[in-house]
Amino acid sequence: MPKKSLETDLALQTGHSHYINYFLTGIHALAALAGAINSLPVWAKLAILAAVAVNYRLASRRWQRAPAKIRYTDSQKWQIELNGEYQSVQILPETVLTTLAIFLSFKYANKRYHWLIAKDCLSAADYRKLLVKLKITQSHR
Repeated sequence: MPKKSLETDLALQTGHSHYINYFLTGIHALAALAGAINSLPVWAKLAILAAVAVNYRLASRRWQRAPAKIRYTDSQKWQIELNGEYQSVQILPETVLTTLAIFLSFKYANKRYHWLIAKDCLSAADYRKLLVKLKITQSHR
């Protein structure tokens, strides 16, 4: 009887995360509140509030960009879609896998990149598949 391989192909597309949006909004709301209730002059408070608002706008634009794609193939290992094409990447050992989020660290073209994949970016089954596949491939290193 042939032995089944655990190394099967996997292709996933992440969506937008409500968890990340709520976290981002909450952190910026706390920063705005801290800027508003401090004992600085009114002009300084307004400058802090403006800086927080600009930072929130820039950060929310970054999180609202197009969904990303990741896949694993037996032949080419891990690939991530960069600039419209799948590129082979090396998943680094400092990748952190939790039940709520995956803090993916990978190397591409001799540069290190980091990617936060929240649990709600994928369906529950796809998130579990990605988590298991990352655990399996990390243990083989």
